Amino acid sequence: MPGPCPRTITITIHKGNISVYPSSANIDTDCQQIQWNLVSDPSGSFRTPAIVFPWPVPPSAPPAPCSGGYSRWRGTVTQTGPMQYEGDATEPLPSGAPALCYKYNVNWEKGGVPQTFDPDIKNDPYPPGSDDDENGPGRGHGHGHDKK
Repeated sequence: MPGPCPRTITITIHKGNISVYPSSANIDTDCQQIQWNLVSDPSGSFRTPAIVFPWPVPPSAPPAPCSGGYSRWRGTVTQTGPMQYEGDATEPLPSGAPALCYKYNVNWEKGGVPQTFDPDIKNDPYPPGSDDDENGPGRGHGHGHDKK
């Protein structure tokens, strides 16, 4: 069963350390939207913009499957509140396509010193748990083929 949409990522600064949950987010054909919720105690703060996709892939480069590195984020990111951002990948993948991976930066400060953390997002061609998902209930491609 696919997760809720938008997919939620919580980024927390606590006692001078940053954590991201989940550490690697997944989007798929059923849900291309992400919501980032930012939480901070007084030990740190988020810089503006807090969420950016700076991956230095030329705009003309074709998408690269995860096995080949990271693809350029062709979607949007918008700050929707003082501690919240929303993104839309706008890149649903066709059935059978390889997954794409994106790298993004979280910009924050610790003791007035700029910091950057760089989690991943994986764009799967199948919703999690579907018969097409290799890790899902059917563990196959859902087209009458058995997976060995």
